[in-house]
Amino acid sequence: MYQICTRFPSVVLAKSLFHCFYLTYSDDDYNVGMAILDKAISFRGPGDTPSPYQEMALRTAVKFSYIRFHASGEPKCLEQAIDLLRTLLDGISLEDPRHDAFIRLFFREWSNGRTACSSI
Repeated sequence: MYQICTRFPSVVLAKSLFHCFYLTYSDDDYNVGMAILDKAISFRGPGDTPSPYQEMALRTAVKFSYIRFHASGEPKCLEQAIDLLRTLLDGISLEDPRHDAFIRLFFREWSNGRTACSSI
């Protein structure tokens, strides 16, 4: 955890904002958290390599969008969560066991509501 905090503290901040959003549904927490995560997801390092924290940022962004959908009921929020999940899955090989696990968790959470969201 220390390495994450010193190298990419904004992702840790975004995860904290997610936990606040999960409890309060504050638009401010959502907007600031997603802006931070968007920068982490689109960050390119030396040699045009993706950030080592891109997967963590994508998982958190999926959770933000998913919870926002359950709070608002707006289909565009679910569409955003699905798009982010696709982006996350694109970065993981089909042979990686996490690939199928992310899909199963997402759809299990879809059927259970917001209660299982911490799994992703």
